[in-house]
Amino acid sequence: IPYGSPEGLEQAKLLEDVTQQGLTSKAVELIQALWTDRGIQQCLKRSNEYQLDDTARYFFENLARVSSSTYIPTDQDILLCRAKTTGVQEVVLEEDNMLIKVVDVGGQRSERRKWVPYFEGATAVIFMAAISEYDQCLEEAESQNRLLEAITLFGHIVNSRWFLVSHFILFLNKVDLLATKYQERGDESVRQYWPEYQGTSYQDVLNFFQAKFLEASQSKQKTIYTHFTSAVDRSSISLVIDSVKINLMNKMFSNIGLL
Repeated sequence: IPYGSPEGLEQAKLLEDVTQQGLTSKAVELIQALWTDRGIQQCLKRSNEYQLDDTARYFFENLARVSSSTYIPTDQDILLCRAKTTGVQEVVLEEDNMLIKVVDVGGQRSERRKWVPYFEGATAVIFMAAISEYDQCLEEAESQNRLLEAITLFGHIVNSRWFLVSHFILFLNKVDLLATKYQERGDESVRQYWPEYQGTSYQDVLNFFQAKFLEASQSKQKTIYTHFTSAVDRSSISLVIDSVKINLMNKMFSNIGLL
C-alpha cells in the first residue's frame, strides 16, 4: 500500500532516523502526521492482511497523552499492552478463601512442547481464542488461518488423555473487534475465509464459530463451558470470572462426593 502523498513517504523516512533516539517530541510530531496519511489509514482497514497489532489504533489515537512527560498508564492502557507469553508462568490467586493456581503458557507453536508437564491433574483448563482472527494468519506460518489453528489446537487438548477428567472453559475472546469487523465487512467477509458459513447475522457468526470449537471434542459427554468475552471490558470479564469460580467449586465438590 503506497503512502497517500510524497510528504507521507518523506515523514516515514525521517521517522526511521528519529525513533532511534526514543519517543522524542519530533518523533511524536511525525507519527501524528503519518496517522492522517491515506495510505496508513488504508493499511489499518486491511490490518488482517498484515501482522498489525489490533490495539494499534488505540495507541495512535492516544499518542499525545501516552507520550507526555507526566504520563501515567491507565487501567485500559495496561489491558491493551500486549506481551507474548513465553515459557510457562504460574500465579497463585486467593479468591473467597480458595487458592487457585493459574498456569499461563505461550500459544506460539514453539512454546507448546512445554505445556504437558504442568497440566496433569488440572481441575479445569481455560482455553482462550481470539474469535476476531477468523481472517488472519499466523506470524510463524502465513498460510495458516489463526482461528483454524486455534480450533485444531483445542481439539488436540480437549481430546488428550491428560485432561480426561478436567472441565473445559472456552473463552471466545475479542468479540468487540469481531463486531467491528462484521459491521464493516458483513457476512461475505466470513464466507471468504470460511465458505461453509451460511449465516446472515452477527449472532450467526458467534454460533458458527462456537459450533466449530465444540465439534472438535470427540466426547459429547465432556463438560465445556463457553463464554463470549472482551478481555478489555472489565465489567463483563468480572462476571465471567465469577462464573468460572463457581464452575471450579462445583468440580471440587463433585470430586469429594458433595455433589
